[in-house]
Amino acid sequence: MAKILSLGAVVDGTAVAAQTAVSTVTTPHARGHTAIAEILFTGMTGSPVVKIQTSPDNSTWTDVLTTSGITRTVFSANVTLDKYARLNVTTGGSAGKVDANLIA
Repeated sequence: MAKILSLGAVVDGTAVAAQTAVSTVTTPHARGHTAIAEILFTGMTGSPVVKIQTSPDNSTWTDVLTTSGITRTVFSANVTLDKYARLNVTTGGSAGKVDANLIA
């Protein structure tokens, strides 16, 4: 059975902001483990740039999944986890919501 770790609350996809980091220290969402990172758009329009990022120290961030524009409602990729993960909207869309999860 897959376990889902939310990367925070559903956020306004028009606002540029990095969400508070989530600790990924518990198996199966532990550092060094592989998970599916997914970004979900609801009613999103425009050309947002949305990222899932990981970090060993909650300070230096690496992009593990980046979307640019809306070509579908769910983006996903296999990623290797670090100690922290977060959702980061770097360019807002015109309307809609965005959410992100790690599935292991």
